[in-house]
Amino acid sequence: IVRIKFTTCRWLFNTYSIRVCGLIIINIDISRRTSIIFAINIVFAMLYAPKRRSRNHLSHLFQVLPPWKAAKTGTISFKIRTNEPNGLIMYSRSGAQTREDLFAFEILGGYLYTHADLGSGPVKVKSSKTRVDDGTWHDVVLRRVEREIRVTVDSNIVEFRTPALRMYGRKHVNDTAKMIKRISLRQQGSIYPSAGDSTQLDLDGLLYIGGVGAPFAPLTVPPVLWTGALRQGYVGCMRDLVINGNPIDIAGYAQQQDSGAVRPACHMQASHCSSNPCMHRSVCLEGWNRFHCDCTNTSFTGPTCGKDASTLHLNGTQQMTALMPEDSRTQAEEIVVRFKTTRPRGLLLATSFENGADRLQIYLDEGKAHVLIHIGDREKLLTAGQGLNDDLWHTLKFSRRFNLLKFQIDDDSAIRAEAQLGKQGILEFRTLHVGGYLHAGEDIPHFVGQLQQIWFNGYPYLEIARSAGSHQTSHQGVAPIIRVTGKFGKRNHPVHHPVTFTSKHTFVGLPVLKAYLETNIYFQFKTREANGLILYNAGREHDFIAVELVNGHVHYVFDLGDGAVRVRDTSKSKLNDGKWHAVSIGRPAAKRHTLSVDDHVTAVNSQGSNENLDLDGILYIGKWRREK
Repeated sequence: IVRIKFTTCRWLFNTYSIRVCGLIIINIDISRRTSIIFAINIVFAMLYAPKRRSRNHLSHLFQVLPPWKAAKTGTISFKIRTNEPNGLIMYSRSGAQTREDLFAFEILGGYLYTHADLGSGPVKVKSSKTRVDDGTWHDVVLRRVEREIRVTVDSNIVEFRTPALRMYGRKHVNDTAKMIKRISLRQQGSIYPSAGDSTQLDLDGLLYIGGVGAPFAPLTVPPVLWTGALRQGYVGCMRDLVINGNPIDIAGYAQQQDSGAVRPACHMQASHCSSNPCMHRSVCLEGWNRFHCDCTNTSFTGPTCGKDASTLHLNGTQQMTALMPEDSRTQAEEIVVRFKTTRPRGLLLATSFENGADRLQIYLDEGKAHVLIHIGDREKLLTAGQGLNDDLWHTLKFSRRFNLLKFQIDDDSAIRAEAQLGKQGILEFRTLHVGGYLHAGEDIPHFVGQLQQIWFNGYPYLEIARSAGSHQTSHQGVAPIIRVTGKFGKRNHPVHHPVTFTSKHTFVGLPVLKAYLETNIYFQFKTREANGLILYNAGREHDFIAVELVNGHVHYVFDLGDGAVRVRDTSKSKLNDGKWHAVSIGRPAAKRHTLSVDDHVTAVNSQGSNENLDLDGILYIGKWRREK
């Protein structure tokens, strides 16, 4: 690394993530007139504390513990504190493909739910009488003896049994009738056809705390676990975790897995949204010591909606497709599509499944928006809006939770409906189509116009496609293969909160960069200097990340433990021309790394076995100082 200090430059630092789930803003005063704002993204985050000492875990992912050994009996207890209404607290399942054993806790709509499957069918039980997202501590205790399960949340007790025999939809047999009285099938859809009879819980898979995996990790969670399918990790505090009577040192596991993610204490900060951090009239949503900006009604993206969103232009013969690495099975979907067109008909988004007729289609017909969901032998059609081919931007949002549907156009009142779907409401698909189908024979024509903000279950596919570089021929492990035949529009890069480094001795020190499993950095710069260190963060052993200017070109250098990898921009001319240049750095898959400068993407694949970037210490901006 060339360690020449950076000078005579102005900077804007920000981060963008494919799953914007959280944010910390740190303001550092450089002078009376300027400040630098650095946004650290937190995805699938959770804040936790070990027993009797609170700690905030600001990881962007999750923690992994050994399997819960509870074949015949077992106990789990913990305390949680959050103000966020949805999140996966913990999850484990059988590691054998022949068994479907499952255990999980999740928060849905502010209430705690318990999942259990001993091989005879999944059960989902609302376990808290009151909401647990009120920012106070709540005690949770689970005791299980064979099929008998008792969950205590504070002073509220819920008891239930897992099925003893095969169950069919709303029909139940034997002693499961008592259990069904405690479950609203209309709300939960929790009883399914399942073969088997079991009193043993075989969980040889790992116990996940706070989430289910890295971006595009194999979606091994079952469809009944909605927060898993929607990639909604738990964000809040956890303490006093005890499994089978043994206290668990979560902090110790965190230090082994993501050392930069642990912080002392568990305090609830003041409101973030009162300072209006979200730009361009986007919506600010409060979270646990964080805020989230909903940019979907705007033409911007990023943590504070300050970056131009990608715009895909389609001419009626073009489309984008995303081929998943494995078949997907979902019982919950969250979809956003922003579009602009003069044509009354056209496909916006659809799923397809080669081995079945399941499909979800969102399209325009006669200037109205339609959603058709077909699962098994049943389907439901919803219609909303009119005159949507008026050459103005419109935002379409669709969500499903089992048989409950919600469909909305712009700020119109949402349409809510209940659908009787087949196959227990489980949608199967392998391919996502945007703007049109690849194959002929479909009766819905291709879309003609512009598309933005294509979100499907937490992933912004247009942004992923644009930042991934040239289309892939393999899944790179777990990432989808995305192919785009349309044209991306040229983006503007508005400058926000610039600061000038007037001395080679000036630097800014920030908290450690959270890049353990994914890297998401965005900044702009301009300079006349040909060489200089832009940012640097050291890590454990040989791990590090750096961005520097070398002979007028941006170099991105990192080491995951298998040796340093250097990525250089593909610009034909040098970048020290005194003009603003936009830089994005990402990791769309575990071993795929991208560097984008002014929307020109360079991608490399790391060859080693390591997939984690274990950073520690200070993130230096503008200059590196060797730490003692």
